[in-house]
Amino acid sequence: MKDYKKFQRWLNILVDIKNDRCGTVKEMAVKYEVSERTISKDMKELLEAGVPVYYDRKDKKYLLPQNAFLPPVNFSLTDCLMLKFLLSSINQHGKLNTLIEKLNAINPEKISSERKIPETSVKMQMTQVKPQTLKFIYESIARKRKLKFTYTMPSAERTFRIYVDPHGVCFVKRAWYLVAYYPPQESLRFYRINRMENLEILEDGFEMQKDFDLEIMLDDAWNMMLSDKEYEVKISFTKDVAYLIKEVEWHKTQNIIENEDGSILFEVTVPEVNELRYWILSFAQNAEVMEPEFLRNLIKDDVQKMHDKYYKN
Repeated sequence: MKDYKKFQRWLNILVDIKNDRCGTVKEMAVKYEVSERTISKDMKELLEAGVPVYYDRKDKKYLLPQNAFLPPVNFSLTDCLMLKFLLSSINQHGKLNTLIEKLNAINPEKISSERKIPETSVKMQMTQVKPQTLKFIYESIARKRKLKFTYTMPSAERTFRIYVDPHGVCFVKRAWYLVAYYPPQESLRFYRINRMENLEILEDGFEMQKDFDLEIMLDDAWNMMLSDKEYEVKISFTKDVAYLIKEVEWHKTQNIIENEDGSILFEVTVPEVNELRYWILSFAQNAEVMEPEFLRNLIKDDVQKMHDKYYKN
């Protein structure tokens, strides 16, 4: 993030110089909230990078020659993919959309339309990730090449060698996931990225699944689990937690009915109930499943097992 702020400052400084809005070093330091020494260092580094900036002693400010232009930037495909990933990660409220569009326009012979990462494949948030792993994933998506990797399933205590058609990357519940089409099961599946090792991009190509859109896909799920079914769920919440439920949009299908005693009835339609089940349990005695009956029974069984564990002695 520190380097990002520096590069952003450099871009703003160059725009100011080019448009004759650049003041003295002292004025620049105040404007960009850094020391005068930092501004001087910025200018030195820009000069070393090939930007023909110079100091005018008469006007006491930095200038660019009238016919100056910035030298072309030769990014590799991987450079562009990683830059786009980083920009997308910090692109709050779409403020960097223009910059991302310009990045897409760099080196069109290297990033042709069929090699760009589709916006429908990107849904992320800042966190610690392995750059090398993301590099393989993003390059395979951009090139539409099958991805081969070793995947560990902790619950099964087994490791598998998997071949998939990578479609997208998302961040859900504190973890990164690869969304990929798994040919043997003819379905899209989620793979936790920290469980992936020995990644290899194959030369075999693939076609994206028709109408794939990660944003829409995740919008239907409670968190990320999907199915071809729909479950209409009704949960009663006590007044002690009602305000917590009401102040958040948990799902696009939710409906809340307020009762006179301050409690609420929360209604929602989801394709899978296990994620919702654990959410319900997090509210302990303040939540009660009213429908469907099978989910109510699952919760009852969970509560009984918890009781047995805490009162076994």
